[in-house]
Amino acid sequence: MRLGPDDGVLRLHTGVEGRAARLGHALVLAVPDWSAEAVLVKGVPRSARLRAGLASLEVVSGSGGAKPLTDKDRRTIRTNALEALRAGQHPEVVFVAGVARDVPGGVSVDGELTIAGHTQPVTVEVKVAQTPDGWLLAARSTIVQTDFDVAPYSAMLGALRLRDAVEVSFEATVARP
Repeated sequence: MRLGPDDGVLRLHTGVEGRAARLGHALVLAVPDWSAEAVLVKGVPRSARLRAGLASLEVVSGSGGAKPLTDKDRRTIRTNALEALRAGQHPEVVFVAGVARDVPGGVSVDGELTIAGHTQPVTVEVKVAQTPDGWLLAARSTIVQTDFDVAPYSAMLGALRLRDAVEVSFEATVARP
């Protein structure tokens, strides 16, 4: 089975911290250029590989902050994120699933995540819900940037910082074969 942007969404959710955190925005970013290949058994993923193309990264929304995000802010945030992720040298983020175990409501998948050329083991919980036409897959995982040698963005001499932990969410619908 192959999935892509027509089947679902891949998003990043950030937060801010530091003495000046109230000036920053908690962001939602999307990665529209993604693809996944999976082997499903009764709608449950048993092996999978997900690829995300960083060049497609876009700022969807920003909550909080001293003022609303402008188009210029969105471009600056995108540029800073691509620089921090070293997207020029490492244009993709890749997750390769290994062992999947049944858990209530879905599966727990152990795998390897590669960001900015650094690979770390991660576990992703995937909820699986049956629909009349197939299945809905939903996953959320917290990734710590510094585990991948990615320095979280900071400004004002560190008084405003992006939280090191970034939540990744993925939702997709899978049609019944």
